[in-house]
Amino acid sequence: MSHKFLYILALCALSTLLSGLFGCEDTVKYLNEAPSELKIIAEKCFVAGSATVRLVGAATDADGDSLTFRWTASSGSFPAGAANDTVYWKAPSAAGTATITMSVTDEIDTRSLQQTITVCELLPGQVIMSRTIANTGHIYITRSDAPMRVAGGVTLTIEPGVTIVMDRTLGGIESYGRIVAVGTPSQKIFLRGNTCSSETALWKGIYLIDATGEGIFRNCEITAGMDGVTARDGATLDIKDCQIYNHYDFGVNVLYGAAATIRNCSIWDNGDGIYVDDASAEIRRCSIRYSDGDGILFAASQDAVQASIESCVVANNYKNGFVIADRASPAIHYCSIFANSEAGEGTYAVRLSANASPTPIRAENNYWGLGNDTQEEIAAIIYDAVDNPGAIFAYVSFVPWLVEAPAARHPEAAGATGRSWAR
Repeated sequence: MSHKFLYILALCALSTLLSGLFGCEDTVKYLNEAPSELKIIAEKCFVAGSATVRLVGAATDADGDSLTFRWTASSGSFPAGAANDTVYWKAPSAAGTATITMSVTDEIDTRSLQQTITVCELLPGQVIMSRTIANTGHIYITRSDAPMRVAGGVTLTIEPGVTIVMDRTLGGIESYGRIVAVGTPSQKIFLRGNTCSSETALWKGIYLIDATGEGIFRNCEITAGMDGVTARDGATLDIKDCQIYNHYDFGVNVLYGAAATIRNCSIWDNGDGIYVDDASAEIRRCSIRYSDGDGILFAASQDAVQASIESCVVANNYKNGFVIADRASPAIHYCSIFANSEAGEGTYAVRLSANASPTPIRAENNYWGLGNDTQEEIAAIIYDAVDNPGAIFAYVSFVPWLVEAPAARHPEAAGATGRSWAR
Protein backbone atom coordinates (compact mmCIF):
# COMPACT_ATOMS: atom_id res chain seq x y z
CA MET A 1 0.00 0.00 0.00
CA SER A 2 1.56 3.33 -1.08
CA HIS A 3 2.15 6.18 1.28
CA LYS A 4 -0.18 8.33 -0.80
CA PHE A 5 -3.09 5.87 -0.31
CA LEU A 6 -2.57 5.94 3.44
CA TYR A 7 -2.45 9.70 3.31
CA ILE A 8 -5.79 9.80 1.43
CA LEU A 9 -7.44 7.47 3.99
CA ALA A 10 -6.25 9.68 6.83
CA LEU A 11 -7.57 12.78 5.10
CA CYS A 12 -10.91 11.12 4.42
CA ALA A 13 -11.27 10.15 8.08
CA LEU A 14 -10.33 13.63 9.20
CA SER A 15 -12.73 15.15 6.68
CA THR A 16 -15.63 13.00 7.92
CA LEU A 17 -14.91 13.99 11.51
CA LEU A 18 -14.66 17.69 10.73
CA SER A 19 -17.74 17.72 8.55
CA GLY A 20 -19.72 16.13 11.36
CA LEU A 21 -18.49 18.71 13.84
CA PHE A 22 -18.55 21.84 11.70
CA GLY A 23 -20.65 21.02 8.64
CA CYS A 24 -17.73 21.42 6.22
CA GLU A 25 -17.66 20.03 2.70
CA ASP A 26 -16.95 16.33 2.55
CA THR A 27 -14.14 16.76 -0.04
CA VAL A 28 -10.49 17.34 0.74
CA LYS A 29 -7.82 18.63 -1.63
CA TYR A 30 -4.20 17.55 -1.27
CA LEU A 31 -1.01 18.50 -3.15
CA ASN A 32 0.56 16.20 -5.75
CA GLU A 33 3.95 16.72 -7.37
CA ALA A 34 3.75 15.99 -11.10
CA PRO A 35 6.50 13.95 -12.79
CA SER A 36 9.56 16.10 -13.48
CA GLU A 37 13.06 16.07 -14.98
CA LEU A 38 11.83 14.31 -18.11
CA LYS A 39 14.55 13.18 -20.50
CA ILE A 40 14.66 11.24 -23.78
CA ILE A 41 17.93 9.64 -24.90
CA ALA A 42 17.73 8.70 -28.58
CA GLU A 43 20.15 6.14 -29.99
CA LYS A 44 20.26 8.24 -33.17
CA CYS A 45 18.69 11.49 -34.29
CA PHE A 46 19.14 10.76 -38.01
CA VAL A 47 18.15 7.43 -39.56
CA ALA A 48 17.50 5.84 -42.94
CA GLY A 49 13.95 4.94 -43.88
CA SER A 50 12.50 1.88 -42.07
CA ALA A 51 15.37 1.85 -39.56
CA THR A 52 14.74 1.06 -35.88
CA VAL A 53 15.80 3.45 -33.12
CA ARG A 54 16.14 2.69 -29.43
CA LEU A 55 14.69 5.36 -27.13
CA VAL A 56 15.23 5.55 -23.38
CA GLY A 57 13.03 7.77 -21.24
CA ALA A 58 13.62 9.01 -17.74
CA ALA A 59 11.66 11.02 -15.18
CA THR A 60 11.46 11.53 -11.43
CA ASP A 61 8.56 11.95 -9.01
CA ALA A 62 9.02 13.87 -5.77
CA ASP A 63 6.22 11.91 -4.10
CA GLY A 64 7.83 8.58 -4.88
CA ASP A 65 4.85 7.49 -6.98
CA SER A 66 5.23 4.80 -9.59
CA LEU A 67 5.37 6.25 -13.12
CA THR A 68 3.89 5.00 -16.35
CA PHE A 69 5.42 5.86 -19.74
CA ARG A 70 3.37 6.20 -22.93
CA TRP A 71 4.89 6.77 -26.37
CA THR A 72 3.39 8.17 -29.55
CA ALA A 73 4.86 9.36 -32.86
CA SER A 74 3.73 11.60 -35.70
CA SER A 75 4.88 8.90 -38.11
CA GLY A 76 6.50 5.50 -37.89
CA SER A 77 5.38 2.97 -35.29
CA PHE A 78 5.97 1.47 -31.85
CA PRO A 79 5.34 -2.16 -30.92
CA ALA A 80 1.92 -2.81 -29.45
CA GLY A 81 1.77 -1.99 -25.76
CA ALA A 82 4.98 0.08 -25.67
CA ALA A 83 4.62 1.48 -22.16
CA ASN A 84 8.10 1.08 -20.68
CA ASP A 85 10.85 3.61 -20.22
CA THR A 86 12.81 1.87 -23.02
CA VAL A 87 11.14 1.35 -26.39
CA TYR A 88 12.00 0.81 -30.06
CA TRP A 89 10.56 3.03 -32.76
CA LYS A 90 10.48 2.00 -36.41
CA ALA A 91 10.92 4.88 -38.85
CA PRO A 92 8.64 5.28 -41.85
CA SER A 93 10.10 4.48 -45.27
CA ALA A 94 9.76 8.03 -46.61
CA ALA A 95 12.23 10.82 -45.75
CA GLY A 96 10.99 13.55 -43.45
CA THR A 97 10.80 14.60 -39.81
CA ALA A 98 9.08 12.58 -37.11
CA THR A 99 8.15 13.89 -33.66
CA ILE A 100 8.28 11.38 -30.82
CA THR A 101 6.21 12.21 -27.73
CA MET A 102 6.86 10.61 -24.36
CA SER A 103 4.10 11.12 -21.78
CA VAL A 104 4.79 10.25 -18.14
CA THR A 105 1.99 9.97 -15.58
CA ASP A 106 1.69 9.19 -11.88
CA GLU A 107 -2.03 8.54 -12.58
CA ILE A 108 -2.86 12.00 -11.25
CA ASP A 109 -0.73 14.40 -13.32
CA THR A 110 0.86 13.87 -16.71
CA ARG A 111 3.86 15.58 -18.25
CA SER A 112 5.18 15.20 -21.81
CA LEU A 113 8.45 15.69 -23.69
CA GLN A 114 9.15 15.56 -27.42
CA GLN A 115 12.14 14.40 -29.47
CA THR A 116 12.62 15.03 -33.18
CA ILE A 117 14.16 12.31 -35.37
CA THR A 118 14.98 12.96 -39.02
CA VAL A 119 14.39 10.21 -41.55
CA CYS A 120 16.99 10.57 -44.28
CA GLU A 121 17.50 9.30 -47.82
CA LEU A 122 20.11 6.55 -47.83
CA LEU A 123 23.11 7.12 -50.11
CA PRO A 124 24.67 4.21 -51.99
CA GLY A 125 27.73 2.47 -50.62
CA GLN A 126 29.62 3.10 -53.87
CA VAL A 127 29.49 5.80 -56.54
CA ILE A 128 30.71 4.21 -59.79
CA MET A 129 29.15 6.73 -62.19
CA SER A 130 29.21 10.51 -61.94
CA ARG A 131 26.16 11.78 -60.05
CA THR A 132 24.76 14.79 -58.22
CA ILE A 133 23.38 14.81 -54.69
CA ALA A 134 20.55 17.27 -55.21
CA ASN A 135 19.03 19.70 -52.75
CA THR A 136 15.53 18.19 -52.59
CA GLY A 137 14.70 19.53 -49.14
CA HIS A 138 15.51 16.40 -47.15
CA ILE A 139 18.69 15.10 -45.50
CA TYR A 140 20.93 12.30 -46.76
CA ILE A 141 22.69 9.62 -44.74
CA THR A 142 25.56 7.23 -45.50
CA ARG A 143 25.58 3.56 -44.62
CA SER A 144 26.86 2.73 -41.17
CA ASP A 145 29.12 -0.19 -42.08
CA ALA A 146 31.67 1.59 -44.34
CA PRO A 147 32.48 4.95 -45.95
CA MET A 148 30.77 5.81 -49.21
CA ARG A 149 33.40 5.12 -51.90
CA VAL A 150 33.75 7.32 -54.98
CA ALA A 151 35.55 5.48 -57.79
CA GLY A 152 38.45 6.92 -59.79
CA GLY A 153 37.40 8.93 -62.83
CA VAL A 154 34.00 9.67 -61.26
CA THR A 155 32.72 13.09 -60.13
CA LEU A 156 30.41 13.40 -57.13
CA THR A 157 28.73 16.81 -57.07
CA ILE A 158 26.98 18.05 -53.91
CA GLU A 159 24.53 20.90 -54.42
CA PRO A 160 24.29 23.98 -52.15
CA GLY A 161 22.07 23.47 -49.12
CA VAL A 162 22.59 19.71 -48.90
CA THR A 163 23.19 18.02 -45.53
CA ILE A 164 24.86 14.60 -45.42
CA VAL A 165 24.92 12.72 -42.11
CA MET A 166 27.75 10.21 -41.77
CA ASP A 167 26.31 7.28 -39.86
CA ARG A 168 28.48 6.07 -37.01
CA THR A 169 32.21 5.48 -36.68
CA LEU A 170 32.72 3.69 -40.01
CA GLY A 171 30.79 6.26 -42.00
CA GLY A 172 32.32 8.94 -44.19
CA ILE A 173 33.46 9.46 -47.77
CA GLU A 174 36.48 7.78 -49.37
CA SER A 175 37.21 9.22 -52.80
CA TYR A 176 39.54 8.08 -55.53
CA GLY A 177 37.62 10.39 -57.84
CA ARG A 178 36.50 14.01 -57.71
CA ILE A 179 34.24 15.62 -55.10
CA VAL A 180 32.78 19.04 -55.89
CA ALA A 181 30.94 20.44 -52.86
CA VAL A 182 30.33 24.12 -53.60
CA GLY A 183 27.89 25.79 -51.26
CA THR A 184 27.05 29.47 -50.88
CA PRO A 185 27.04 31.75 -47.82
CA SER A 186 23.24 31.44 -47.63
CA GLN A 187 23.12 27.73 -48.56
CA LYS A 188 26.00 25.96 -46.90
CA ILE A 189 26.73 22.28 -47.36
CA PHE A 190 26.74 20.36 -44.05
CA LEU A 191 28.83 17.21 -43.67
CA ARG A 192 28.32 16.02 -40.10
CA GLY A 193 28.21 13.15 -37.65
CA ASN A 194 25.07 11.40 -36.45
CA THR A 195 24.74 13.07 -33.09
CA CYS A 196 22.00 14.71 -31.07
CA SER A 197 24.57 16.91 -29.28
CA SER A 198 28.21 17.95 -29.85
CA GLU A 199 30.07 14.64 -29.66
CA THR A 200 33.22 13.95 -31.69
CA ALA A 201 34.76 10.91 -33.42
CA LEU A 202 31.38 9.85 -34.80
CA TRP A 203 32.61 9.13 -38.35
CA LYS A 204 35.94 8.56 -40.09
CA GLY A 205 36.15 11.72 -42.16
CA ILE A 206 36.47 12.67 -45.82
CA TYR A 207 39.46 11.01 -47.51
CA LEU A 208 40.89 11.97 -50.91
CA ILE A 209 43.26 9.22 -52.04
CA ASP A 210 45.82 8.81 -54.85
CA ALA A 211 46.63 11.15 -57.73
CA THR A 212 43.07 10.69 -59.01
CA GLY A 213 41.56 11.94 -55.77
CA GLU A 214 40.49 15.59 -55.84
CA GLY A 215 38.27 17.64 -53.56
CA ILE A 216 36.85 21.13 -54.09
CA PHE A 217 34.98 22.46 -51.05
CA ARG A 218 33.34 25.88 -50.71
CA ASN A 219 31.10 27.16 -47.90
CA CYS A 220 30.95 23.79 -46.20
CA GLU A 221 30.58 23.01 -42.50
CA ILE A 222 32.36 19.76 -41.64
CA THR A 223 31.91 18.53 -38.07
CA ALA A 224 32.16 15.77 -35.45
CA GLY A 225 34.41 13.21 -37.17
CA MET A 226 37.59 11.40 -36.26
CA ASP A 227 39.33 13.67 -38.80
CA GLY A 228 37.82 16.40 -40.93
CA VAL A 229 39.33 16.30 -44.43
CA THR A 230 42.38 14.24 -45.44
CA ALA A 231 44.25 14.41 -48.76
CA ARG A 232 46.93 11.74 -49.16
CA ASP A 233 49.10 9.80 -51.60
CA GLY A 234 49.14 12.47 -54.31
CA ALA A 235 45.56 13.73 -53.93
CA THR A 236 44.61 17.39 -54.39
CA LEU A 237 42.55 19.48 -51.96
CA ASP A 238 41.16 22.96 -52.66
CA ILE A 239 39.12 24.24 -49.73
CA LYS A 240 37.84 27.76 -49.15
CA ASP A 241 35.35 29.56 -46.88
CA CYS A 242 34.71 26.43 -44.82
CA GLN A 243 34.28 25.73 -41.12
CA ILE A 244 35.89 22.55 -39.81
CA TYR A 245 35.38 21.84 -36.13
CA ASN A 246 34.80 19.32 -33.31
CA HIS A 247 36.96 16.55 -34.77
CA TYR A 248 38.73 14.15 -32.45
CA ASP A 249 42.09 14.24 -34.25
CA PHE A 250 42.93 16.72 -37.03
CA GLY A 251 40.76 19.24 -38.78
CA VAL A 252 42.79 18.87 -42.01
CA ASN A 253 45.51 16.38 -43.00
CA VAL A 254 47.75 16.80 -46.06
CA LEU A 255 49.95 13.72 -46.37
CA TYR A 256 52.49 11.90 -48.54
CA GLY A 257 52.71 13.78 -51.80
CA ALA A 258 49.32 15.46 -51.57
CA ALA A 259 48.86 19.15 -52.34
CA ALA A 260 46.41 21.48 -50.60
CA THR A 261 45.26 25.06 -50.88
CA ILE A 262 43.37 26.15 -47.75
CA ARG A 263 41.89 29.65 -47.75
CA ASN A 264 39.54 31.66 -45.55
CA CYS A 265 38.70 28.68 -43.36
CA SER A 266 37.95 28.47 -39.63
CA ILE A 267 39.53 25.32 -38.19
CA TRP A 268 38.49 25.33 -34.54
CA ASP A 269 37.99 23.03 -31.57
CA ASN A 270 39.70 19.97 -33.03
CA GLY A 271 42.20 17.61 -31.43
CA ASP A 272 44.85 19.38 -33.56
CA GLY A 273 44.37 21.90 -36.33
CA ILE A 274 46.30 21.09 -39.53
CA TYR A 275 48.92 18.39 -40.19
CA VAL A 276 51.20 18.55 -43.24
CA ASP A 277 53.60 15.61 -43.68
CA ASP A 278 55.76 15.18 -46.79
CA ALA A 279 53.21 17.22 -48.71
CA SER A 280 52.80 20.76 -50.00
CA ALA A 281 50.32 23.22 -48.56
CA GLU A 282 49.38 26.84 -49.08
CA ILE A 283 47.40 28.18 -46.12
CA ARG A 284 45.99 31.70 -46.46
CA ARG A 285 43.74 33.88 -44.28
CA CYS A 286 42.69 30.99 -42.05
CA SER A 287 41.85 30.88 -38.36
CA ILE A 288 43.27 27.88 -36.47
CA ARG A 289 42.14 28.11 -32.87
CA TYR A 290 41.06 26.27 -29.72
CA SER A 291 42.72 22.95 -30.56
CA ASP A 292 43.11 20.49 -27.71
CA GLY A 293 46.70 20.02 -28.89
CA ASP A 294 48.69 21.96 -31.48
CA GLY A 295 47.58 24.47 -34.09
CA ILE A 296 49.61 23.48 -37.18
CA LEU A 297 52.15 20.64 -37.47
CA PHE A 298 54.69 20.18 -40.25
CA ALA A 299 56.97 17.23 -40.96
CA ALA A 300 59.11 16.49 -44.00
CA SER A 301 61.73 13.88 -44.83
CA GLN A 302 63.16 15.96 -47.68
CA ASP A 303 63.95 19.59 -48.36
CA ALA A 304 61.91 19.94 -51.56
CA VAL A 305 58.53 19.92 -49.83
CA GLN A 306 57.02 23.43 -49.81
CA ALA A 307 54.59 24.91 -47.33
CA SER A 308 53.57 28.49 -46.63
CA ILE A 309 51.27 30.17 -44.14
CA GLU A 310 50.24 33.77 -44.63
CA SER A 311 47.79 36.14 -42.94
CA CYS A 312 46.45 33.49 -40.57
CA VAL A 313 45.40 33.57 -36.93
CA VAL A 314 46.99 30.72 -34.95
CA ALA A 315 45.81 31.28 -31.41
CA ASN A 316 44.36 29.80 -28.22
CA ASN A 317 45.59 26.29 -28.99
CA TYR A 318 46.16 24.32 -25.82
CA LYS A 319 49.73 23.30 -26.65
CA ASN A 320 51.88 24.88 -29.37
CA GLY A 321 50.93 27.22 -32.17
CA PHE A 322 53.30 25.52 -34.63
CA VAL A 323 55.28 22.28 -34.37
CA ILE A 324 57.90 21.87 -37.11
CA ALA A 325 59.73 18.53 -37.31
CA ASP A 326 62.39 16.70 -39.36
CA ARG A 327 63.44 18.73 -42.42
CA ALA A 328 60.28 20.79 -42.73
CA SER A 329 60.85 24.49 -43.33
CA PRO A 330 57.54 26.30 -43.88
CA ALA A 331 57.38 30.05 -44.49
CA ILE A 332 55.19 31.86 -41.94
CA HIS A 333 54.43 35.51 -42.61
CA TYR A 334 51.90 38.20 -41.57
CA CYS A 335 50.23 35.93 -39.06
CA SER A 336 48.89 36.57 -35.57
CA ILE A 337 50.37 33.92 -33.26
CA PHE A 338 49.34 34.29 -29.63
CA ALA A 339 47.99 32.55 -26.50
CA ASN A 340 49.21 29.10 -27.52
CA SER A 341 50.60 28.08 -24.16
CA GLU A 342 47.59 27.13 -22.04
CA ALA A 343 49.25 23.74 -21.35
CA GLY A 344 52.02 25.60 -19.55
CA GLU A 345 55.69 24.68 -19.45
CA GLY A 346 56.98 23.10 -22.65
CA THR A 347 54.56 24.83 -25.01
CA TYR A 348 55.53 27.56 -27.45
CA ALA A 349 54.30 29.79 -30.25
CA VAL A 350 56.72 27.89 -32.54
CA ARG A 351 58.40 24.67 -31.44
CA LEU A 352 60.98 22.83 -33.53
CA SER A 353 61.09 19.08 -32.95
CA ALA A 354 64.26 17.21 -34.00
CA ASN A 355 64.42 19.69 -36.84
CA ALA A 356 67.36 19.39 -39.20
CA SER A 357 66.35 21.91 -41.84
CA PRO A 358 69.50 23.24 -43.57
CA THR A 359 67.98 26.73 -43.71
CA PRO A 360 66.32 28.85 -41.02
CA ILE A 361 62.58 28.67 -40.53
CA ARG A 362 61.32 31.93 -42.03
CA ALA A 363 58.83 33.48 -39.62
CA GLU A 364 59.24 37.22 -40.19
CA ASN A 365 56.61 39.97 -40.04
CA ASN A 366 54.34 38.17 -37.62
CA TYR A 367 52.49 39.50 -34.60
CA TRP A 368 53.32 37.51 -31.45
CA GLY A 369 50.71 38.87 -29.05
CA LEU A 370 50.52 41.42 -26.28
CA GLY A 371 53.56 41.40 -24.03
CA ASN A 372 55.82 39.99 -26.76
CA ASP A 373 57.20 43.24 -28.06
CA THR A 374 60.96 42.78 -27.77
CA GLN A 375 63.38 40.36 -29.36
CA GLU A 376 63.98 38.68 -26.01
CA GLU A 377 60.27 38.26 -25.31
CA ILE A 378 59.59 36.72 -28.72
CA ALA A 379 62.63 34.44 -28.49
CA ALA A 380 61.27 33.11 -25.19
CA ILE A 381 58.16 31.70 -26.91
CA ILE A 382 60.17 30.04 -29.70
CA TYR A 383 61.95 26.70 -29.19
CA ASP A 384 64.79 26.05 -31.65
CA ALA A 385 68.52 25.24 -31.81
CA VAL A 386 69.27 27.97 -29.28
CA ASP A 387 67.32 26.02 -26.67
CA ASN A 388 68.46 22.49 -27.56
CA PRO A 389 71.48 22.48 -29.90
CA GLY A 390 72.11 18.78 -29.38
CA ALA A 391 68.78 17.68 -30.89
CA ILE A 392 67.75 20.62 -33.06
CA PHE A 393 69.87 22.14 -35.78
CA ALA A 394 67.58 24.78 -37.26
CA TYR A 395 66.78 28.29 -36.09
CA VAL A 396 63.64 30.39 -36.38
CA SER A 397 64.18 33.72 -38.10
CA PHE A 398 61.56 36.13 -36.69
CA VAL A 399 63.11 39.58 -37.23
CA PRO A 400 61.42 41.90 -38.16
CA TRP A 401 58.15 41.39 -36.32
CA LEU A 402 54.89 43.33 -36.15
CA VAL A 403 53.99 45.42 -33.10
CA GLU A 404 50.26 45.09 -33.72
CA ALA A 405 48.00 42.52 -35.33
CA PRO A 406 47.85 42.72 -39.13
CA ALA A 407 44.09 43.32 -39.05
CA ALA A 408 43.99 44.63 -42.59
CA ARG A 409 45.09 41.24 -43.92
CA HIS A 410 42.62 39.13 -41.92
CA PRO A 411 39.44 40.18 -40.10
CA GLU A 412 40.27 38.00 -37.08
CA ALA A 413 43.88 39.06 -36.76
CA ALA A 414 43.08 41.45 -33.93
CA GLY A 415 42.30 38.42 -31.78
CA ALA A 416 38.54 38.15 -31.40
CA THR A 417 37.64 35.26 -29.12
CA GLY A 418 33.98 34.68 -29.96
CA ARG A 419 32.83 31.72 -32.09
CA SER A 420 31.45 32.61 -35.51
CA TRP A 421 28.94 29.77 -35.89
CA ALA A 422 26.14 28.33 -33.87
CA ARG A 423 26.74 25.16 -31.89
